[in-house]
Amino acid sequence: MSEVIVIQSDLRKTEKQRLRVGAYARVSSNSLEQEDSFHNQVRYYTKYITSNPEWEFVDIYADEGITGTRQDKRDDFNRMIQDAEDGKLDLIVVKSISRFARNTVDCIRAVEKLNKLGVAVKFEDGGLNTSTPTDAAAIKVSSALAQEESQSIALNVRIGTRNKMRNGTYIQVNAPYGYSYKDKQLIINEEQAEVVRKIFTEYIAGKGTTEIAKML
Repeated sequence: MSEVIVIQSDLRKTEKQRLRVGAYARVSSNSLEQEDSFHNQVRYYTKYITSNPEWEFVDIYADEGITGTRQDKRDDFNRMIQDAEDGKLDLIVVKSISRFARNTVDCIRAVEKLNKLGVAVKFEDGGLNTSTPTDAAAIKVSSALAQEESQSIALNVRIGTRNKMRNGTYIQVNAPYGYSYKDKQLIINEEQAEVVRKIFTEYIAGKGTTEIAKML
């Protein structure tokens, strides 16, 4: 009698592999309003990823109070890139290109690096996905526009600050050394003013900043 060999099927191979998905969230200031926005983003993306049966939740990468124009200042962004290099991600979800990066060069480099690693980036605003070849040009244009917008906002803020300084209405979070705030007005802090006067006297006498710092 012939021997019958039963081959066991491997269900793991027939089952559709779920995409390993993470999300990136960022706000660029530490204000209470932005802090609330930051936590809302984290909650939203956690629910968004875990509710999709075809996705496997990996992590939420979130930078709070960090500018998008400098990649080297974003710890969680860099951690996300490292996880991609370590083969932990298939897809990254982010609200918009301006959240991902406002520096065109950094954005393009990051997208190209992730593409080489086989990791796609899905931008919710605009419905762009780096896994779609036709979206590549649109992403580059949108990234350039985001950088231009960021630079325009920064310039406007600087101009506004300078104008307030000229007319005496500029108020910092903390008063500069040598002054105190009283009724939103700067007044001289006499205790600290003695140190400020000493610094100016020594500087006028010819001493350098290093020498003055050592003296202090």
